[in-house]
Amino acid sequence: MVNFWRRSLHSQWLLLLVWIAIATCLRLTNLDGKSPWTDEFSTLVFSLGNSFQDIPLDRAIAPEILLQPLQFNVNTDINHVVDNLLTHSNHPPIYFILTHWWMQFFSKEGELVSLWGARSLSMIFGVVSIPAIYGLARLAFHSRLVGQFAAAIMAVSPYGIYLAQEARHYTLAILFVIASFCCLIISIRHFKQGQSLPFFTAFIWVVVNSLGIATHYFFSLTLCAEAMVLIFLFFFEEGRRKKEEGRRKNLMDTQTFTKEGRGNKQEGRRKNLMDTQTSTKEGRGNKQEGRRKNLMDTQTSTKEGRGNKQEGRRKNLMDTQTSTKEGRGNKQEGRRKNLMDTQTSTNFKYPIDCGVLNSKEKVESERGNRGEVRRKNLMWNQTFTKEGRGNKQEGRRKNLMGTQTSTNFQNPIDGGVLNSKEKDDFSSFKVKKSSKISLHTFIKSFASFYIVILGTLASALVWLPFWKNGYSSELTAWISISDSNLKSLLSPIFQFLATGITMLFLLPIESPIFPIAIMAAVVMILFLIWLFPLFISGTINCLKNSDISFSLITFAGVILASILLFFGFTYIFGIDLTRGARYSFVYFPAVIILVAVILAQIFELQFVKSKFLNISICTTTGKKAVILIWLMALLSGLTVVSNLGYQKYYRPDLLVSLIEKKSDKPIVIATTHYTHVETGEMMGIAWNMRKKIKQKLQYECREESIYKEKFLVNHSMNIAQVKFILLHEELESINQVNSLYKILNKLEYPFDLWLVNFASDFNIAVENCQVDQGEFPLIDGYKYQLYHCHLSSG
Repeated sequence: MVNFWRRSLHSQWLLLLVWIAIATCLRLTNLDGKSPWTDEFSTLVFSLGNSFQDIPLDRAIAPEILLQPLQFNVNTDINHVVDNLLTHSNHPPIYFILTHWWMQFFSKEGELVSLWGARSLSMIFGVVSIPAIYGLARLAFHSRLVGQFAAAIMAVSPYGIYLAQEARHYTLAILFVIASFCCLIISIRHFKQGQSLPFFTAFIWVVVNSLGIATHYFFSLTLCAEAMVLIFLFFFEEGRRKKEEGRRKNLMDTQTFTKEGRGNKQEGRRKNLMDTQTSTKEGRGNKQEGRRKNLMDTQTSTKEGRGNKQEGRRKNLMDTQTSTKEGRGNKQEGRRKNLMDTQTSTNFKYPIDCGVLNSKEKVESERGNRGEVRRKNLMWNQTFTKEGRGNKQEGRRKNLMGTQTSTNFQNPIDGGVLNSKEKDDFSSFKVKKSSKISLHTFIKSFASFYIVILGTLASALVWLPFWKNGYSSELTAWISISDSNLKSLLSPIFQFLATGITMLFLLPIESPIFPIAIMAAVVMILFLIWLFPLFISGTINCLKNSDISFSLITFAGVILASILLFFGFTYIFGIDLTRGARYSFVYFPAVIILVAVILAQIFELQFVKSKFLNISICTTTGKKAVILIWLMALLSGLTVVSNLGYQKYYRPDLLVSLIEKKSDKPIVIATTHYTHVETGEMMGIAWNMRKKIKQKLQYECREESIYKEKFLVNHSMNIAQVKFILLHEELESINQVNSLYKILNKLEYPFDLWLVNFASDFNIAVENCQVDQGEFPLIDGYKYQLYHCHLSSG
């Protein structure tokens, strides 16, 4: 099963067709098997272009007259539909116009309308909601898995099947709710990016909202919920933006202090390094200078010793030469004078010698002079080299300091150098331009919403006069809270919870077999106990995912806003919208989307274990858990089509069976008439009587000729023995009884009188009639009492 599921995920359209096929089969099953009730009779009558006003009051009428507004008439058109609907009902006309056109394919002139044909249109809208919810999920979360889960849950939802098998406008309204949610998601994305909503999208949104309001007035609750979500998201994003700015400022201040301290520390290190280098170089220079001085002193002393030795040699040589020359005689005196003059002129080249130097001494003297010059040049070169090297190092240090300084000023708001971790921390607090929603951005993007707001308001104001007349009438009196007791305060809470749970799960708790109903209730409770913590943990995990959290908050916000609206109407205005589970269509698609997202999260888990049922048998994988949840929903859908759950509010079929069982005389059924609601209640009884007679004759008669003959005889005989009396509401209680007595006196005795939903107290005294004191079962939608009437012997 899991492998098949994985393969199916790669064939999205094929899998979507599977969900559509399952949804179609479930919704077609027993489509016309359930008895129509008063709201469906309103749909049938007004869609045909007929009216309830043609039914006579305050007199006994035959079932054929009571059912006459249900006959198809080719002379009516949509003008009759709109006129009768806006005059005598409290609903807008879109769905009724579509039903008028649709039922022409299933009806013939003079025949009663086809219940299957009327319900099939709602069924088709319910099936279309499967791909529609898939598209909404894909648009909101960019996930095929979420889309498939949304389609799968919508296909088997007991609430969705219940609405699809009624000849009412709720499935069409659900389609417009889904379309409006699509526009909401698109607008929020443009809103987050600071962009204006495209004109085409705004126009489509206005059209969708207009058609939604023209389908059901409570669609406006969806629009109110969407507006509340938009306002919340603005303040939510604005608060988050300010919080992030505060965190960034705190981080920047912390980084500034840290970097300043680090900069001071580095500056101290650099100074210490420079001082150390300077002292080291000075010591090295002094040491080298001392070495140079010692070398120079050594060289000087060596040269002086060598010079003294040479001087002594010269003196000895001169003395030797002098004595030798004196000994040679005076003959050479002239020659010596000439020679001495010549040597004297030559010796002036070396004044330091103070005498004549031979060639060897001259070479050594010149070599010493050159060495001295070289030493001086070497000392100067070393000095310049060291000074240049020091200047070069000083320049490098300055360049390094300048580089670090320039680096520190690359991010002026940082106040210092950022390491890699600090840069990552800082960048993590940066808000992208697309995620900022400032007041200026809000006003700029909100300007495009003016078209949507004004267009939607204009389309809603068109219906305001009709809505005010309809919802201030007695048609909505049943949802008004008249008492302020504890039951009235607590009932809306439990009714709301029951509706929410049955959107997903509903076992046969309405089974006529009591043990089955008890067992179903116990299984549902245990299953919900196991499921609740899984949904909570799945929701938390989804919120941690930034990619889907915003869309998730949007749909969760729609649900919460709808809850506030429902309870606001209930406890503030005294209008209990929770009494009608069908009114929850305004947020039903949002519930399906939310469940699909959570299921997609659970589907990826390797192990699933509930915290409430912490036993090993309840531990499973996420995929198996999702399959189990879907199978439970499928079983719930089968419960609805089997009429063991979400039964009609009125059960005329049960009352007709009881009447057939208890009465063997002609039958008179009387009620008090306020609106066409009471007429619909009586129509349900007449419809089921006719249906029961027809089914019985079809069972007894096999051949067509025999069937026709017996049908006419038995139909005439049985239907003719049944009369309906609708007493007008404006009569007081006593007058109603007197009026009833006058009508009964015109009938032929004996007969059985059934008072059904009669406004006056039961056990009233009716002349020539006695109350049946037997025990009777409770029947949904009908309060009744049986009287046996016959002429007195006198």
